[in-house]
Amino acid sequence: IISGLTKDLLQKIFGDFPNLNLVAEHGIFVRYAGQSEWKEMCLDDSAAWIQKVKPLMQLFQRCTPGAQLDVRKASLAWYYHDCDEQYGSFKTKELVHQLALSTGNLPCEVCQGDKVIEVKSCRVSNGFAVKKLVSDQDKTGESFKPVMIISDDSTDSSIFKFLPKDRAYTVRVGLGET
Repeated sequence: IISGLTKDLLQKIFGDFPNLNLVAEHGIFVRYAGQSEWKEMCLDDSAAWIQKVKPLMQLFQRCTPGAQLDVRKASLAWYYHDCDEQYGSFKTKELVHQLALSTGNLPCEVCQGDKVIEVKSCRVSNGFAVKKLVSDQDKTGESFKPVMIISDDSTDSSIFKFLPKDRAYTVRVGLGET
C-alpha cells in the first residue's frame, strides 16, 4: 500500500497486516512485509525548500476558514475539505497561482488532488516507491506476481511510469482525470 498518509496513520490502519508492504508519505518511509520497523527510503537535503514554501501555505491556512496544513518530511499538504465550497475553490486557485510563481526554481512540484493542494519534493514520489519495491522484490528471486494499483486522483500518476507492464493491473476509483 503506497499512500501520502503518515507512517503513524498507515501503521494504525494496516499495522495488523504483517504481509503488506506499506509506503508512507509518497515514498519517504517503507515497512516491508514481514518486518515491524519503518525505514527511510531515500531522502537527502531535498526538503530544504519546505521552509521557503511553508509561510505562504500557512498564510492561506489562516485566511481560509476550515483549511488545514499538514507538514511532513518532504511535503506540505493544504486540505480544504472542511471549507465553504465556493470560497475553498476560490482560495485553491489563488494558492496554486501563488505557488506557481514562488516554486519555479525550487526542487519541488505542486500537485492538485481531491480537496488538497500538495507541494512535494521532486525527488520523492509514489512512482519511485513502486520502482524500488518492485526492484527489491525482484532481487529476492520471488517477483511480485500481479501488481495492482488502485488510484483515486491524478497525484498518483507517477506510479504508472514504473509498473511492470507484464504483470500490472490498474483501477481508477471515482470520477475525474487519471
